[in-house]
Amino acid sequence: MGLKHFTDSRVAMAVAATAAVCSPKTRAMLRRGAVYGLAGALRAGDALSTFARGVARVAQQAAAAPPGAMKTPAKASAKRARKRRSSRKNAPVKGRAESGQRTPNE
Repeated sequence: MGLKHFTDSRVAMAVAATAAVCSPKTRAMLRRGAVYGLAGALRAGDALSTFARGVARVAQQAAAAPPGAMKTPAKASAKRARKRRSSRKNAPVKGRAESGQRTPNE
């Protein structure tokens, strides 16, 4: 076998595969890479399906609602934020006495 045969891509792949099978360090690295790759693919699939379900839900709501009845998400979330802030203003402050006076610890 000449030097030309060792530079052939098929021979190089066979040598790399043999080295991977024989080396415990390389096998561990390949196994870890496969696990992380599969986990990443599963997470990406979950994110994509969640996004698709959200788009389908919004499209279904838009199709069922009369024209002009759909609130934009920005307006709806701003309304929720205002409601949350106003409910915080009316909530009792932690550590205050019921009458609104300071407690001895303050």
